[in-house]
Amino acid sequence: MVVKREKITHHALIIVGKVLDMSPGGLTHKSKLYDKEFVHGYRK
Repeated sequence: MVVKREKITHHALIIVGKVLDMSPGGLTHKSKLYDKEFVHGYRK
């Protein structure tokens, strides 16, 4: 297994799919992380 071979013993972020696809057709929507109009439980 890759995790054992690479000796990953604590935290690991495993990214699967097209999440890093930065081609023009790759992004179907933008993140609302920095959108001033976006509100949630911690940002009102």
